[in-house]
Amino acid sequence: MNDEKGIVIERVFDAPSRAVWRAWTEPEIIQQWWGPGDFTAPSIKVDLKVGGQYIFAMHGPKGSEWDKDMYSAGIYQEIVPGKKLVLTDYFSNEKGEMQEPADYGMDSDFPKESTVTVLFEEPETGRTKLSVIYPEPAKKEQMEAMLKSGMKEGWNSSLEKLGAVLSGETITAGKTLSKEMIMDDECEEKKLMDKVMEDPNNEFKGKERVCDKDVEQVLWKLDGEGKMENNESGKMTSGGKDKAMEGNLVKEDILPGIGDASAHSASL
Repeated sequence: MNDEKGIVIERVFDAPSRAVWRAWTEPEIIQQWWGPGDFTAPSIKVDLKVGGQYIFAMHGPKGSEWDKDMYSAGIYQEIVPGKKLVLTDYFSNEKGEMQEPADYGMDSDFPKESTVTVLFEEPETGRTKLSVIYPEPAKKEQMEAMLKSGMKEGWNSSLEKLGAVLSGETITAGKTLSKEMIMDDECEEKKLMDKVMEDPNNEFKGKERVCDKDVEQVLWKLDGEGKMENNESGKMTSGGKDKAMEGNLVKEDILPGIGDASAHSASL
């Protein structure tokens, strides 16, 4: 939809907010829905912390004029776990360096950079209202260029794909994300995310999958005596000795989803 404050795209999903949050912050899930229609996401990089950068690439259908990698990037400005993301958004190259919108076929008045707010609201248990908000640009011509670009249509198409992912449908051949992976109550990552949602002083960083998939790298910092820091193998050590993962999580201002999947991204 469009209002006096800019462009707002809204969608309600039959999924809890934690699942929709993960779909926006974990590269391997973002890859499944980023880009409209038949576009794929060959590269997704996420450094989910305030000041961290994301670099997304999307690739159009084979044989079309969009049969190439197209990148967008931005900086995370505000992160409220499970509830809100504020980030900048601009066309980029593969290194995340800003490019001219005209290089991607946009009108000359298309804004070079926007600040986007993404809200995750759970009006009732198990349902999430997602809002993607672009503020009104300084010039009328810029707003017209944004509307002319088809960005609303692109977003709506992508969010249709996101809905399919949250429903457990396969989007990319050979790579299925089961609904259980995203919403399983026994998933250790969900339990940790619940801690974050319940108490903002409990935060953790890293990427882990203690469900029906192999455990990936986990970076922890625990309170109490002897802080635990990660080594290259991903094991937690303190004073040269391996320690069990125990104790209370300490605030790190970094959330799940840090990492990069070299097969995921770009501006819609």
